[in-house]
Amino acid sequence: MLIKNAKRGKRPSPKLKTRARNNNTRTAGKPNKPKEGNFSPKIPSQKGKRKPQKSKIAYNRYGTRLTVSELQSQKKIVFVGKDPNGRMESKIRLALKDSFTQEEIRAMGRVVVEFNKLPKGKLAAFYRRYDESEDARVRFDPEEDTDWDDIVHEFVHALKAADASRTDYAATNYKRTGGVFDHLFRIEHEEDLLNAEEATVVAESAIRTKEPAKRASGYYDEIPNVGRDTAKMKKAYDEDRLTLLDSPKGRKVEDTKGVRGKTAVNKLNKNFPKTNISKKSVNGQTALQSYERLKSIKK
Repeated sequence: MLIKNAKRGKRPSPKLKTRARNNNTRTAGKPNKPKEGNFSPKIPSQKGKRKPQKSKIAYNRYGTRLTVSELQSQKKIVFVGKDPNGRMESKIRLALKDSFTQEEIRAMGRVVVEFNKLPKGKLAAFYRRYDESEDARVRFDPEEDTDWDDIVHEFVHALKAADASRTDYAATNYKRTGGVFDHLFRIEHEEDLLNAEEATVVAESAIRTKEPAKRASGYYDEIPNVGRDTAKMKKAYDEDRLTLLDSPKGRKVEDTKGVRGKTAVNKLNKNFPKTNISKKSVNGQTALQSYERLKSIKK
């Protein structure tokens, strides 16, 4: 049968067969040669491999950014009272993030942070639990210029009060009865308690603050030969921070960075007796002497 306009072509030789495959030509009996420019190497499968994802920011106010896990660790830190625009809250949350591990913040348990007027001369205060119905409380005066060291100081109190696993200088000097503190013990030994507890808290705060304090804690004025001379107080604080952080000789205090967690606790227990603040004195008793006396009484 004749088909009009049919194109005629040569029938392929039975010995030489061709076919198209992925833009490459293959000839029977010859190796497959890719055309130049069209070869794509095989890429190993990426299945199962995930790109690292950035942690989601759950809190972002006044320069304080907290991830979901960071904010979750602070869920038992409750803020009450007047705090215009939440500036103080954001400052406290950042100080907690920078100066304590998430595990340490959770160990504090429920802490109520109050913004309220305090007696003249006081910037902040910590209140322990002497009854099961009470919460541990930290109070800040919103009208005062509270700095990083002031904030960390009060939360070191909270951590010492809550964490019964601490030992030596890192442990609280107050006596526990069950889950609360012994009120009678506090009344009987108040002078020694304030002397030893405040000195160890001042020292631990000096270890933990990310940057050195711009002014020394007021407790430095209770060190003999320092008094209320602010320059001498700051010098004593700077020496303590360098000592507590095991800083090499010649390092400047402004070049130091605070530490957290077990590292902070270990440095306190190792170096506290070498500090100026351990010589803090009340009625002729140094903080170290008060600590040793309370230790013997509590046994």
